[in-house]
Amino acid sequence: MAKKMFKGEILVRFKVTQTDGPAPEHLEDLHRWLEEEWDGTEAYFQGDEGEEEETVVKLEVVGFEELPAK
Repeated sequence: MAKKMFKGEILVRFKVTQTDGPAPEHLEDLHRWLEEEWDGTEAYFQGDEGEEEETVVKLEVVGFEELPAK
């Protein structure tokens, strides 16, 4: 039996907040690190306890949006 796959893509937004240490000298350095660390990463999801196989998804960094300081 062929595996069913979801159609389309899911866009997830994460908020990155500095919690310690000095601020990066250039935010582009942080952007580059996030891209190098996370772009192309595969993640594994196993649904309800009865499911036998894991769902494998690939993460892709698609852009950055800087939010104003609060």
